[in-house]
Amino acid sequence: RMVEEEIETTAATFLDREAYDPASFIATLDAIVPLEGELTVEQVESMTVDEVVDAATDLAEERYDALEDAAGEPIQRLLERMVVLQTIDQLWVQHLTAMDEMRQGIGLRAYGQADPLVAYKREAHDMWDQFLENLRSAVARQIFHARIASGTPAPTPPCQR
Repeated sequence: RMVEEEIETTAATFLDREAYDPASFIATLDAIVPLEGELTVEQVESMTVDEVVDAATDLAEERYDALEDAAGEPIQRLLERMVVLQTIDQLWVQHLTAMDEMRQGIGLRAYGQADPLVAYKREAHDMWDQFLENLRSAVARQIFHARIASGTPAPTPPCQR
């Protein structure tokens, strides 16, 4: 579902009537789902936005099924968990740092005749929404490109003194 939402967001960004840029849409979509030339600028230009989203979603599902077949379902689930947990770990630290910075500066809102508690709640909610959006985007962009390395790890060199 995260990939589908990211495709929809990308289409809304680049295929809007005012900001129509199919080449950038294809480039961005290729960073999410390896297109391998199956969806071109010419095809995008000849379709409606909904048709483009459907075609890109179908292509993403095909790519995902191919990954799952190649790796096996248990390995793919493990890979998904690893990608999600690693992404949450990275973004959570950033989120907490940003929350701390916002908390430190929220007292200045009282000078601007704004209730600091209301401002804190509103900004914290906005930051949470941004965290969830960043999580969705990062996971969607990594899931088709992540691989589990097989084999034995390289030996560590002995400590030299």
